[in-house]
Amino acid sequence: MFAAFTALSLSLLPFLPSTLAVPNVTATALDPGCASYPGFDASTGTAGPWTVSLVDSGNATVEGFSNTVEYSRGSTGIRFGYITFPTRNDIAKTPLQCSSNTLQGHVPTGVSGYSFEPLVISPYPYDATLIYGVSGNEVIPYTLSGIPGVFLGGEGGVVTWGLRYEPAGSGGDNLDFFYIRLLGPDSADPSTGEALYPGEFTAFIKINA
Repeated sequence: MFAAFTALSLSLLPFLPSTLAVPNVTATALDPGCASYPGFDASTGTAGPWTVSLVDSGNATVEGFSNTVEYSRGSTGIRFGYITFPTRNDIAKTPLQCSSNTLQGHVPTGVSGYSFEPLVISPYPYDATLIYGVSGNEVIPYTLSGIPGVFLGGEGGVVTWGLRYEPAGSGGDNLDFFYIRLLGPDSADPSTGEALYPGEFTAFIKINA
């Protein structure tokens, strides 16, 4: 058992956080409409599609990695899903866009389809992931002092996200991934009171444009 545990521990070494802090920045909220997002086309009212990536991550191994998606399947099809980040950056990514003044993801839906669906932030502060198929809080675009680009966040100037490793089989496919959640008020681990879950690290999420 010890040998198996050691092998597993060594296999996860590249994904362990090297630091727990993102830089101190001033976050300035932009209008949540699509005109604030990169690549806005006034003739269609749409911005994108693009992906997003990890910036100033507490884990140098995944710095710059772009987003994927996981989902939960019920008896009649996919119930909901959530934006994630992969443990390797050579797999297919999930396009995002802003349309109808709402951030959307091109995500699995129904039995086997794909469509652009609204993305929201889960209303549970300790588990505020970027999710579709449920009700939640609005995603807000931001600029950050000293870092070019547009970043995703929530209300109140919250732009720091926590990421933690999830093994293959935790989501809708057989790939391991990093689960994300927004680190706002009352986001501490409810079991320990610590700001981060065990093994969790932080990052900003930037639009690739």
